[in-house]
Amino acid sequence: EKKVDIILANIIRIVILENFSLFKSQLGNDGVLLLSGLLEEDEAEIMQAAGNYGFKFINRLKRENWLCLKFEK
Repeated sequence: EKKVDIILANIIRIVILENFSLFKSQLGNDGVLLLSGLLEEDEAEIMQAAGNYGFKFINRLKRENWLCLKFEK
């Protein structure tokens, strides 16, 4: 099964949380996961879930109340 190098999810927190196992299974080794469309209050829950699935936090961008989080597998 071919894996992808990057996944970009620009969608609400609950959908991202429900799909971490899919992200992990479809992303190749050293692949990049970009999560956006998140509010600041979503950050702690997303960071916890990402860590639980073995993703390594790389970077955080913020514009007004919106976040984009970058992880690597």
